[in-house]
Amino acid sequence: MIDQKLSRYENCIKYTCDFIFETLGITHRYIEALDYQRNDEIVLLYSLLSPDKDELVELSRGGSVIFMQVEPDLLDMSKVSREFIEKYTQTIKLFNPCPVVSTKSFDNPVEIHKIGDYSWSEINFDLIANVFYHLSGCDDKLVGERDELGRYRDTNLAFLSYSRTPFVDYLLWIMEGLIKDIANETASMNMLQKEMWPIGEDFAYTITHNVDQLQKWDLSSFLKSMFSDVYKLISFKLPLLYDSVREKVKYLFTNYEFYWRFSELRHIMVANSLRNTWFIAALDENDEEPDHNAIVDYLFDDPDLHEELKLIINDHGEVALLTDVLSGQPQDLERQVKRLGNTITSRVKGIRNVAGTFDNDKTDENLEETEFIYDATRRLIDQVGFRHGIGSLYRPYLARSGKSAKHWVVPFIFSDDYLQINNYRVVSFEKAKVIVRGLIKAVRETNGVITFNFSMSLFNDIKYMPRFLEQTVNLLKSLNGYNASLSEIVEWWDKRSRVKISKNKNEFHIKVPDKMKALTISLWGGNKLKKVTGAKYYTKKNMITLLELGKNSSIVVQTVPDDQMYLDIDR
Repeated sequence: MIDQKLSRYENCIKYTCDFIFETLGITHRYIEALDYQRNDEIVLLYSLLSPDKDELVELSRGGSVIFMQVEPDLLDMSKVSREFIEKYTQTIKLFNPCPVVSTKSFDNPVEIHKIGDYSWSEINFDLIANVFYHLSGCDDKLVGERDELGRYRDTNLAFLSYSRTPFVDYLLWIMEGLIKDIANETASMNMLQKEMWPIGEDFAYTITHNVDQLQKWDLSSFLKSMFSDVYKLISFKLPLLYDSVREKVKYLFTNYEFYWRFSELRHIMVANSLRNTWFIAALDENDEEPDHNAIVDYLFDDPDLHEELKLIINDHGEVALLTDVLSGQPQDLERQVKRLGNTITSRVKGIRNVAGTFDNDKTDENLEETEFIYDATRRLIDQVGFRHGIGSLYRPYLARSGKSAKHWVVPFIFSDDYLQINNYRVVSFEKAKVIVRGLIKAVRETNGVITFNFSMSLFNDIKYMPRFLEQTVNLLKSLNGYNASLSEIVEWWDKRSRVKISKNKNEFHIKVPDKMKALTISLWGGNKLKKVTGAKYYTKKNMITLLELGKNSSIVVQTVPDDQMYLDIDR
């Protein structure tokens, strides 16, 4: 229930609550008065003023209540300032240190109060406004300045020191844990929750490949590299000098193109039965002319490239659009999408800017005019980690309309260019493995999604990269993760969001509008599972995995109070 005095913030509050509860897979609705509460529901009271104890006791007579006091300055992007954020940021310890902004000091993020037979819970900071601040990209707007490629600089982000962990997902974990505790401790209450991934996997992952450069050597680059070779000689970087000379000799005698590594990357993916996504630029002579110093150095009209795309599709890989720095306008994207789509003879569903350039307002508004279902651009530029602490899919907030966008943002967590310190130094192989293990651990803790990028150029230039990719793949396969291409992950998430769960006493009714191979739900509270009708299924602990769901399926999950479990047997 939202305080009526907060009507001016209603759009951003509902946007954030929808994100929180849809991500957690918990059914929610909005009420205007507590008259609508049922005793098997939990009411979240979001208010400007804190009720006194007598008021909270009265409120809790109808059922469980969670109270949260509003931090209005965090909901107004025109008022929030860097000074405010720095002054009122506190650190709470969850899986890892987690930042929250609160003008109120507190010792515990959550408190449970009891008077007689009645109890209520209180979250001691504005969890909703904190989540909104990060989802809306407000931190970028406070940074303001950008580099020569139009990118927000990481070094000025207020929460950069926390970015190795998905701290926004930690905030969701607080809400989830509190709701589960209430459900399990209230005899009259039971709830169904949609698990994050199809069969209850711990996390989702995919491998992506930016096809950024395909030509390492031409006459100009060949001559320029001579100066680099001299530097390597006088600075005793002999292994680098040896590799450079060896490549030049091979190129001169065989015309071998070192950046053309499609077959090696495809082999690793196919050998490990992995779904993956390739980002391909679709520039032609009407776009800005690519050159060897550009991030993208090729045109799309290369017959050999088209042959590689056919092989990728035959191997069940996804092909998405890689944009250049200046192609952010809808008409530019439309031309490039048409060009790429005509070649692969299917819809182009995703986009990524090769430089990581985006604008919190313009990019999302432009993408609304396209048919992309996801954007996989947003990442930290200067270091590895979670931009704005987000490790889950989300629809960006459109400030002009006060609504969520149609497309999804997929967090971009790890790119191989993080490992290249400069032209002569790279992160050590052992340290690179430690970084990846830490990121995967953080994502598994919150059931999030992690995306890796292994680009065409650095697969050659960082010499341990083939071995590093193999070891990363082996680690991922050893864990309980859901692997799919980016479009498959987004489409799964979209289908999951459309599954609706309603309740009638001890029965849950599940409506599944889309065809799904599997959907896992978990049962919380004082009841146990009695029977499932309408779908094949199997159970594991409190989880129920529904299988081979047809379009517009209806499933009924019957439960029974724990103390009646063995008395209520079908005869």
